[in-house]
Amino acid sequence: MKQCLVLTTNFRWKDAPNVPYWEKNEAETPYRGMNYNQLDNWHELAENCPLPGIGRYYREYKSYAFDYLMITGMRYDESNGRPFFAFRYLQRSRTSSVELNRRLPIGNLFCAVDPDTILRILDELGEQPPQDWLNLFETEIRISVWTDWIGQRFLDLKDAQLSNDEFEDRVFELFRALGLEGEQMGHKKEGTYPDGVVWYPESTAGKQFGFVYDCKNSVNYVPTADHLRAIEDYYQREQNAYSVPLNYKVFVAKGFGLHPHKV
Repeated sequence: MKQCLVLTTNFRWKDAPNVPYWEKNEAETPYRGMNYNQLDNWHELAENCPLPGIGRYYREYKSYAFDYLMITGMRYDESNGRPFFAFRYLQRSRTSSVELNRRLPIGNLFCAVDPDTILRILDELGEQPPQDWLNLFETEIRISVWTDWIGQRFLDLKDAQLSNDEFEDRVFELFRALGLEGEQMGHKKEGTYPDGVVWYPESTAGKQFGFVYDCKNSVNYVPTADHLRAIEDYYQREQNAYSVPLNYKVFVAKGFGLHPHKV
């Protein structure tokens, strides 16, 4: 999977002063006073062009929206190592450069960012990158495809015609798409088991946590005494079956009614 090149500037074009720098199509930008070897994997990146790129702004132009680019070529001046990046403008983002810079601080004015990091940041910003840009990663797992997929699966979960088994399957798929690991049980496993056990590989605090869950294909679900006893039994039993801590017991339903003891 290709990396994304993030290019930063505070300049305007002399021959097009009214055009934001990265929105001049089919151009090449030099980085004066810098050296190509500031990118550890320069040669590998250059060989893999075209690459997905982002053009952002700082200082007095930091309020400008960043741009989605196609990096069409990379070269450097053999006399002084000055790097040049040829690019093609694809689309303006909906987010100011300053917002991107908060999540991806400026170190060097050009850097390569791994796809997981840049796609996560764009997702946090609520961005919808153009498909032409996403295609440059040359992978089947792209943020827009993933967003469309999980959105459709969520909508399907509300479908009144969805069977209990289908509801269980979709819930587990969504947990996996959100980055959780685990095991689906329920109708997949013969015997008396919860519908699944899932956990985050590592939390922001550096500790793993997980939960035992049971699916209820209902729009107005209220846990019964039998259901509460069952999930407690599952919880106590499954805690000993996994090396990760299972901290919670969870019911997953289309909607919940008021618990009679909470009215």
